[in-house]
Amino acid sequence: MDSSDIGSFSKKGNDLGQYRVYGNYCIGFDASKLVRRGFELVECEYDSKKIKDWILLKEKVDEWKGPLHDWEKDCAAGHLLEAARRKFKGKDFESEEEVRIVAQSVSGKWGQWQKRFPNSALAMSSGFPPVYFRDHPIHKCPVPYVKFFLTNEECDIDDHASISYQEMRERKLQFETRCKRKRLPITDIIVGPMADQSTAKVSCEMLISAMGYLDVEVLDSKIPYRG
Repeated sequence: MDSSDIGSFSKKGNDLGQYRVYGNYCIGFDASKLVRRGFELVECEYDSKKIKDWILLKEKVDEWKGPLHDWEKDCAAGHLLEAARRKFKGKDFESEEEVRIVAQSVSGKWGQWQKRFPNSALAMSSGFPPVYFRDHPIHKCPVPYVKFFLTNEECDIDDHASISYQEMRERKLQFETRCKRKRLPITDIIVGPMADQSTAKVSCEMLISAMGYLDVEVLDSKIPYRG
């Protein structure tokens, strides 16, 4: 299985450092509603000692111990270290207070997982999002990615233990094409310090209204603009 960080958020709102690095708009979300099977929210840890303590604490939990077989223990330990990798970030980025949306999916190694984990791993597999590919604009190589959206439907595949990776992926792609998607839980938008801020605010209000976000408030940042 593979995991990847597909989206990054910050617990900080209306922060000058974030505007300088990432853009002119701060979009607020209700994090409790950013929940979908196959994805998880991970709050970053920037202290190497704390992440080691987190690993030592988690290894005592049944979820991470693994059964008595050595290879299953190795697998459980690998999952724990992978979870720590998703959570840890360099201390220089601590001011960002980052929260990540992380996805797990299966790759072409599907057949290996079918043989080694006939029950537990495959029982979870139908919840993993399918992998798409796009061309890298500079390096001209395929870039794998997954799509995040919210829906009331689930893609449950009862015969997942007996079908190939290609069949599993095709069914999931068909599901993502036809399922009805919900609007993202946007709470508000803050227009950062910029030239013509009032014009940008009006344009933003028109845009989100046209997209159906009728209850989202658009605010002006009070941080002074020094253009």
